[in-house]
Amino acid sequence: MGEEEKEILIGETGLAGVVYDSAADFYIFDKKWTEEQFDDYWENGGEDKEIDNYIDGIVDNYDDDSTWEELNW
Repeated sequence: MGEEEKEILIGETGLAGVVYDSAADFYIFDKKWTEEQFDDYWENGGEDKEIDNYIDGIVDNYDDDSTWEELNW
């Protein structure tokens, strides 16, 4: 996925907020980071990394015909 498509997806879906909440829960509650540690991570490249990972996971999940067939009910 190119940067332009990524920006459109993020801007039109509110994906950044979803990914932020999910990542914050993981790092703060599961990894026991402080909010300051997480904010530093997020502001220094973590946001792009987490959004890319989230998008890659979605693409991987739906890059399979059997998964798409499950949606066609």
